[in-house]
Amino acid sequence: MGAIKIGDEHDDGSQMIIEADVPVPPDAILKLRGQIETAERAARRRLMSGHARAAALTQGSAAALVLDLGRCTSVHVEHTDHPAVMTHEHGLLVFIPVDDGRTHMLDVCSVDGDPRWDLHEAGDLMRRHWRWIRLGEAGMHDFVASGPAIEPLDLGDLHGTALEPLLTEGDDGWPGDDVTLDVEFSTLVALA
Repeated sequence: MGAIKIGDEHDDGSQMIIEADVPVPPDAILKLRGQIETAERAARRRLMSGHARAAALTQGSAAALVLDLGRCTSVHVEHTDHPAVMTHEHGLLVFIPVDDGRTHMLDVCSVDGDPRWDLHEAGDLMRRHWRWIRLGEAGMHDFVASGPAIEPLDLGDLHGTALEPLLTEGDDGWPGDDVTLDVEFSTLVALA
């Protein structure tokens, strides 16, 4: 499968988000196997909370699915427009304008060892180019930010805004990390 281009085409023919189906990289295979092993250990633990056990088993199942498929998605974002950022109790939401009617959202977590949080803390997250590997429901891998620094639009804190119910009270609840929302960027900014 070739690259899928998402977003408005720019004068030079480039797109804001480019996704391509690729084989799972060797270092990601090791990560996925580790998630499966964690799930197997969690299944044997009696003292682990039900919630923690269920989360580990779900993560392990997602990792096994990616390994079975042998494919994942390579993602490249070229920030031609400035993203917007919004804080919440466990990190940072990053909103990327995609096209009319859609906005891509990343949930950068401060508590789960998310490498994007480390980049944010070091002042290196907001760069012109982002690349990562999307491992389906098993998460993100190998996030790299490069190029000149960019200044995001600061939307403040999520809590108490009109945007909060939109993101938290839908049929599916929280949309998750690395998802495209069917909300126009300007609407999202107005709700913040």
